[in-house]
Amino acid sequence: MAKKKKAVRKAKPKKAAKISVSIENDIRDIVNWLAVFKEEYDIPREAVSVLRAKLEALARKASVCR
Repeated sequence: MAKKKKAVRKAKPKKAAKISVSIENDIRDIVNWLAVFKEEYDIPREAVSVLRAKLEALARKASVCR
């Protein structure tokens, strides 16, 4: 008699979707705050561009960019 293999538990789709949306919202909030800091504290455009590009790259790596 062959042994049955144990089922591999995977993340529940709903839970994974909630986490993905949470990450997406957090990154969007950071980008928005970056825009506020740019205006209020006169952060150079180049610095804002670099930070925004890095945040977008992070979002892509986390597979949350649409």
